[in-house]
Amino acid sequence: MKPFLQDDTLDKQHSLDSSSALTMHAFGLNPPDSISRQHVERMLGDDNLDDLMEEVIANFHTIDDGHDVIICEGLVPTTETSYASQINRALAHALDAKIIFVSTADISKPAYLADKLDVHAREFGGVIDSRTLGVILMRVQDVPNTFDNQPVAPGEAVVSLDPNFLQEVQRLSPSFNTEVFRLIGVVPFSDSLSVPRTWDIATELDATWLNVGEAKTRRINRISLTARSVARVNEVFKRGTLMVVPGDRDDLLLAAGLACINGIPLAGLVLTGGITPSDTVAELWQSALKTGIPVMSVESDSYETVQSLMHMSSEIPSDDTERADEVARYVAAHLDLSWIKEYFSRNHEPRLSPSAFRHQLVKKITTR
Repeated sequence: MKPFLQDDTLDKQHSLDSSSALTMHAFGLNPPDSISRQHVERMLGDDNLDDLMEEVIANFHTIDDGHDVIICEGLVPTTETSYASQINRALAHALDAKIIFVSTADISKPAYLADKLDVHAREFGGVIDSRTLGVILMRVQDVPNTFDNQPVAPGEAVVSLDPNFLQEVQRLSPSFNTEVFRLIGVVPFSDSLSVPRTWDIATELDATWLNVGEAKTRRINRISLTARSVARVNEVFKRGTLMVVPGDRDDLLLAAGLACINGIPLAGLVLTGGITPSDTVAELWQSALKTGIPVMSVESDSYETVQSLMHMSSEIPSDDTERADEVARYVAAHLDLSWIKEYFSRNHEPRLSPSAFRHQLVKKITTR
């Protein structure tokens, strides 16, 4: 569950955070609604944090019974959610939750990781506290990644970090990678999992579709800003390339059309400058469109368009279930599942927080 909406721009359209929506669509789960940021800020402003946590407890108890473990995602600290640490700390206590941190890591900067973990863990009693279980390091560069070539079962893709890196982190944070604070997983960066659909690009650019084609199934391996003559852009016509082209470059459009007809599955075309193909070009393109190539038009120029794409979020859209499943299998392969199973098979006695106690009390009174 994601108790609070991370992005309030979703409030008018959805009651689920994008993480919860993705979980529902990809894995068939039914997470409870997320509380809007506007409501959170109003409750904090009125000094009603305890009442807010009662609402979370109430939502928590709408989850179906029969789950051994419930994963609750906290608020990510941003410039717009400066109160995230306060909320996450209260959330952990209200739910009597254990904490697993998820962080990126640069193996050339062990001190940065040690400091970052120390700062965030301090909100929950520090890395030595029984509540903080450990960390999963995500998108780690410069470590072996054999999964892309030979997928393995969950927990079987063991990644060994540089011993010097581990030693330096442990020197600064002695509990790191011990029974006190586990290194639960090391997930290497993977280009193959950071591939948006052409459909997602159109949404990001607020583009106008000229031909949707196979936009929901074609994925983008590379983006090419194409403005040179046809003779100089042969390397562009490759599988998975998204071509960003000025809308008045008929020569490039016709060359791209021929590439499609010859069996090259381009990811799509973005026509810039608000210019659409002439009737003559559109007529010549009919055979190319039948191959399923997505074509869209944007008002911005080519440079502005590429800049927008470079800053596009890597978050998985809630309806991209194929990518979500691939990422889930990839991450699961790199987790220490034997430790996870052993830990959660223990007999944990839940402690009733004040918020949970009040919720139970109110529930008993209302059911009499």
